[in-house]
Amino acid sequence: MAFDNFSTAQISIMVINFVTGFVMVLAYYILISVPNTEAVGRQLVHLFRFFPPYNIGEGLINLSSTYYRNSVNGESVGYFDWPVTGRNIVFMLVEAVGYFGIVLLTEFTPLLRFIHYVERKRVSLIAPPAPPKNGYDEDVLEEAERVKHIPVVDLARQQNKMQAQQAHQGRFQAVS
Repeated sequence: MAFDNFSTAQISIMVINFVTGFVMVLAYYILISVPNTEAVGRQLVHLFRFFPPYNIGEGLINLSSTYYRNSVNGESVGYFDWPVTGRNIVFMLVEAVGYFGIVLLTEFTPLLRFIHYVERKRVSLIAPPAPPKNGYDEDVLEEAERVKHIPVVDLARQQNKMQAQQAHQGRFQAVS
């Protein structure tokens, strides 16, 4: 998954919508207002129209300017005409079909299985190897074998020696 929790996903989508809506609409109108950047703005608008929030923002601005033109200038421009909101509505309808197709592809079970398979392979190349099935490393198993072969009498003798040393020196403090 792309996100670990739902709130991160929600905030990310809100930021994407803000950038593709408000910021791109603002950028377009600023670019076409400056004579040196007008050509760039006229080209970038074709890229911007792939984002539904941009289409909504541009449509709302076109609606308000059309209302102004109709009421103040006495023109009779239709609100659903192609340059007003018609183009934006058609773009969003086409995008709805395309984005729905993308959702179907990402939610389609065989494709998800393939994506998970690729992800597992990628992680197995990066991550350290899994621990042994019995849960112990090689060095721990070797030490266990070594201790297993020490006679019990020797273990008791070593323990008594350590207890006597502690009684004589007192408890050792690693940190004072």
